[in-house]
Amino acid sequence: MNKDSLKKLATDKRFIADIHVFCDRWCERCAYTSRCMNFAINQSAFRESKADASTQQAVWTQLQNLLKASRDLLKEVADREGISMPSLNELQAPAAMPVKPKPAEAAHALVLAARTYHRQARQWFLTSRDLFKAKTREFRWRSGSGEAEFAMARDVSQWDDAMVVIRWYMPQIEIKLTRAVDIAPETAALTFNGHRDVEGHAKVALIGMDRSLTAWGFLMQEFPDTEDEILPILSSLSKLQKDVETAFPFARAFKRPGFDS
Repeated sequence: MNKDSLKKLATDKRFIADIHVFCDRWCERCAYTSRCMNFAINQSAFRESKADASTQQAVWTQLQNLLKASRDLLKEVADREGISMPSLNELQAPAAMPVKPKPAEAAHALVLAARTYHRQARQWFLTSRDLFKAKTREFRWRSGSGEAEFAMARDVSQWDDAMVVIRWYMPQIEIKLTRAVDIAPETAALTFNGHRDVEGHAKVALIGMDRSLTAWGFLMQEFPDTEDEILPILSSLSKLQKDVETAFPFARAFKRPGFDS
């Protein structure tokens, strides 16, 4: 992809501006991929690299081309607006520069709580492998006993989907909350459609919690013997949800481009 290709995408009216900023990155389940420029860029780069015989090298080449195209386009805009851009050499950090300490926000209570939930959920999946195998055997027995196969397929699909949803949002919740609390104070006041940007990132985290809580509830029905193990996880996630709503009171009202407007 070159500068002209990138410029053509940037001026395409079908794309919703900034729709990718407040999404959960689950493109496979998104109804707006045809309206997302970020998705189009990634798909274009994937097609070009896939056509190359040396796939691994092609990926790096396409990434390099995309970065160059982005910089060329940025320079063109800067030149038009009379803005001076630093050279690559000027952007390089001096060798003696001290390591910048991590911001205090990285240890924010919400992020730590999200990390704790992630560990709890991961541990449950690790210790429940035998349950999954037993459930699979149950489904096979039900099929062999003459029960309607479509009903079994529906159950398997729901069970599998619940686990997929939980696994997807396990890291996403922490990532989005880290973004929300890690925004520098001088930029935290930036607004989007009347609300602070940080509220938008918090909303994506809350949506992930909503869907995860529903999925956990379904799994608890499917595995009633694990109620004692799942309840603490639900408790942790529910508390985190309430704490996020308290810390970001306008998050639910945030209008994400495309999704909520």
